[in-house]
Amino acid sequence: MAAFVLALLIGGSWNTSAAEAGVEVRIVDLGGYCVRVQSAALDARAPGTPLVIFESGVAQSSDAWRSILSRAGRFAPALSYDRAGLGQSEWDGTDPTVEHMNFRLRRLLDQLGAEPPYILVGHSLGGMLVHQFAARWPSEVSGLVLVDPAPLLTEARSFRRGGDHSPELR
Repeated sequence: MAAFVLALLIGGSWNTSAAEAGVEVRIVDLGGYCVRVQSAALDARAPGTPLVIFESGVAQSSDAWRSILSRAGRFAPALSYDRAGLGQSEWDGTDPTVEHMNFRLRRLLDQLGAEPPYILVGHSLGGMLVHQFAARWPSEVSGLVLVDPAPLLTEARSFRRGGDHSPELR
């Protein structure tokens, strides 16, 4: 399955708006703040089928994965989402540490009823996030694809909202 995800990433055109028709967009309330989720074939997911989760880079919304998401949905259920304060998701007012961002993803998956297993695909900061997610919940992750990942840090880090997206020690 991870090989299939890699083939999606390197093959085909990035501008495939006609293929994007299979992408469903929804807003999910996570206890007082809204998160935009884009998914393909999520509602048709059979129990035990891996869910491919795409995690964007530091200042990117889920739109960065939209054309890939629609192609992935032909073969496997897939989703991407806007982290708090990005794209169409509301800021939750909490310092965006790697740990907190992963707990928000875990909470979103619970809210969607999206049970494991997961194949996690992360670009840049998203690579670090999915790596840490897999380290925290290893029994839930069946594959990991890192696309030009940020350095894999083990210390608690914060990523400030606004113009300065550089990591800082917490």
